[in-house]
Amino acid sequence: MNDFELKTQQFCEHQQFIKGYQPTTIKLYWLVLRMYREYARITRVEQTTTESVRGFFLDGRARRGWTASTYIRYYSNLLVFFRWCRQHGYLD
Repeated sequence: MNDFELKTQQFCEHQQFIKGYQPTTIKLYWLVLRMYREYARITRVEQTTTESVRGFFLDGRARRGWTASTYIRYYSNLLVFFRWCRQHGYLD
């Protein structure tokens, strides 16, 4: 398990056990974070860049055909994860 996957696991556990989110919500977090990690080809949270996030969403809309609601849902998921990372000192 690489650093990004470990942080994803910690985040999902926090969302599930501390915040009480439903299993379907947790599965979506896992899905979106895996998709982003694979798109950006990163192994550490610190490797995240504004450009890779923008590219991920552009690719989703242009190549994958995401609807506006999918885009918003995925954006929201990444935003919550990256805020959590900042709060825990994993990102500046």
